[in-house]
Amino acid sequence: TIHDGPNPDDKQWAVPPWVRYDADQFDSKGRAVFDVAHSSPDARCLYCHSSSPVDKRRWEVDDDVHSAAGLQCVDCHRNGLDHMMVRGYENEVLELGDQTVAEFSCRGCHLGIGDAQNSAQVGRLGAIRPVHKGLSPVHLEKLACTACHSGTQVEVKPARVRTSRANRLGIYGKARWDTAAPYIAEPVFIKGPDGKLAPHRMMWPAFWGRLEGDRVQPLVPDNVVQVATGILDAELQVAKVLANVSVGLAELADAAGDPTAEGDPVFVTAGRVYHGNVDGGLDVSDYTGETAVSTAFWGREKDGEVFPLVPGFDPTAGELDSDIEDRILTFLGVLALDETVQAEPVATLGTKIYRQTFEELLQTVEQPDGTADTLTWGWRRDDTISPLVPEFVVRAVAETAGIEQSFTEEQVAMMLQALADDSSERTGDSAEFVYISGGKMFRLGDKGILVASDHPAAEPCYWPIAHNVRPAVQSLGANSCTDCHEKEAPFFFGEVKAFGPLKTDDVAVKLMHEIQDLNLPLLKAWARGVRLRRVYIVGGWAVAVLLVMALARYGFAGLENAVRALVVRRPTKVDQKE
Repeated sequence: TIHDGPNPDDKQWAVPPWVRYDADQFDSKGRAVFDVAHSSPDARCLYCHSSSPVDKRRWEVDDDVHSAAGLQCVDCHRNGLDHMMVRGYENEVLELGDQTVAEFSCRGCHLGIGDAQNSAQVGRLGAIRPVHKGLSPVHLEKLACTACHSGTQVEVKPARVRTSRANRLGIYGKARWDTAAPYIAEPVFIKGPDGKLAPHRMMWPAFWGRLEGDRVQPLVPDNVVQVATGILDAELQVAKVLANVSVGLAELADAAGDPTAEGDPVFVTAGRVYHGNVDGGLDVSDYTGETAVSTAFWGREKDGEVFPLVPGFDPTAGELDSDIEDRILTFLGVLALDETVQAEPVATLGTKIYRQTFEELLQTVEQPDGTADTLTWGWRRDDTISPLVPEFVVRAVAETAGIEQSFTEEQVAMMLQALADDSSERTGDSAEFVYISGGKMFRLGDKGILVASDHPAAEPCYWPIAHNVRPAVQSLGANSCTDCHEKEAPFFFGEVKAFGPLKTDDVAVKLMHEIQDLNLPLLKAWARGVRLRRVYIVGGWAVAVLLVMALARYGFAGLENAVRALVVRRPTKVDQKE
């Protein structure tokens, strides 16, 4: 079953698959008995075909009205032994040439279709026939049924959603989590192949590529990962140091039972406190300490208060206290366990450098140009001392930790330069590399500055949606025509803003009518007209009443004259004598 066997995303606790036979499914001769059910439960479909709004909890989201009425997925999405599932879109009968699927679309089931090429039996499974009072027939010609009745409730901006297959909502096994990327928005109203406006989900691509003329060739992800190490893994670098510090704190606590060694390792910078988490990333909280922090530092947090790893001491006071020395040696020792860094861990304070000898003793070295006023940890390479993590990593963590974006423009610029250098080293050519995100193409400009521009490779991809179907009272137009035909109505004027892993202000922003390729002056005219619709109606009725009254007035006068003309006065005998 899907609940057993290895999880492809679980690298640490994965287990091999196995087969569990159910004896009840076999006869006395060991032959399998297949009891094939005609209909499958909805859960089997929803493993792959479900979505969830990002900003809402599960109990805040209503089911599809068909599910609420007791229908199952397979009641409409049927198939035979050929496994060709009926999808239920309006043009399916024409594309498949199968008349039997006509009545499984929205229009076929609820309205019926009865032309020469298409026929459908209206009212399948108790489907009601909608009246659409006050709706002009042109709407049914220009809009798909789903435009008004399906998808997330229309707001000023399309809602962010996550889907089972794209964002891993249906993972089963040891690890169960979803992912923020890719970033999918709905509903975006776009013309379909039949020319009707319908709700779609939209997703903007995000990938590294090589610019070949006007074409962007995507790079193989595994090749990108090799170059990205040390550049895009800012949170991982900080989390790795915190993990080593955690080992040092545990050693101190176990060795001497020192309560001042208790607490969680933290990294403090820019008024924020960063904790390592089980996913190899960072959890963020505000720094509330009384002592002002001007530079980034590594410490420990206990009961909401942040302390340095080593209590303050005077480096000029002669021989160090044994507790201070043990602490410095402990943390230098755990930092040295990181074999990926080809450098020696050291601690600096004022003009002193503290290092660990091969005999695991603390050695003090003078550095005349030292200025650190607090104990600072770093790496020593050829008499050059650098911090435990590069300064750009600190800046990247300060900007991106705790938000959905993964890296900064500075990191992208460094990455593009690293890709170019790696390509030149391997092949000797001078290829140009780009990054696609947020509806823009980013490339290195003069002096290494990142430049954003439009490019076809950055255009979004989209696909139509039909579920969840909302109740009729929640459909577009249920309130009034202003649901769509208003100056700020989202259907035509909603803002569609691109989103991607890169933290930047250079993203594509379009209004809905621009995506629909509709005439803006005409839409504005309609919006103005709709606002005066009530005046038009009242005025129209007033004119109609006046016309009726005028017609009645002159109609009766005309009738009177007509009657008089028809009456013929016959001559009498007196008249004849005269």
